[in-house]
Amino acid sequence: MVGGIPVSAAMPSNVEDDIESARTVAAAATPKDAFLILSASGTNPFALAIATAVKATRSKVIGMANNAETPLLDLADIPICLATGPEIIAGSTQLDAGTAQKAALNIMSSRMSVQLGHVYKGRMVSLIVAEISDVPQSVAAEALTMAEGRVKLAILLTSGADLSAANALLTKHAGHLGPGLSTIKS
Repeated sequence: MVGGIPVSAAMPSNVEDDIESARTVAAAATPKDAFLILSASGTNPFALAIATAVKATRSKVIGMANNAETPLLDLADIPICLATGPEIIAGSTQLDAGTAQKAALNIMSSRMSVQLGHVYKGRMVSLIVAEISDVPQSVAAEALTMAEGRVKLAILLTSGADLSAANALLTKHAGHLGPGLSTIKS
């Protein structure tokens, strides 16, 4: 976040122009990293500086802007244009642009949760093990203890797998719960 996370009600000023701060953040980037860089205009100096700096490290850049054909989208490996048009309050990006970006981020994080196997039958897997496994709370608590807090592992344990088999199923199915449960129940 430009300028760091605010700790008071005071709005930091000029942080969107802080190119040195962008370079400092980018200094820790590696080729294994991906940066999601947001800029309503697609032209602010911080966003462009960090995109340029992290690309030099071969990190991936996902650029999100609300104007087409902007420098940020040109720099991005994955450009996302959310064309919202002019704001009702000129100079503000908190209404249309901010709302569109928030919606896009919500969709992205939900999709990532599904692809990472954190969703099973329309529920976040990290919900109560007892509800998903249909077991008493005491059984769920014991399974969570055995699984050292790992919810997917606990669900497989409550479904009849031992610790070794449950770990093997999660490894075999890249962390996805559904295929592991299907294996146990078939």
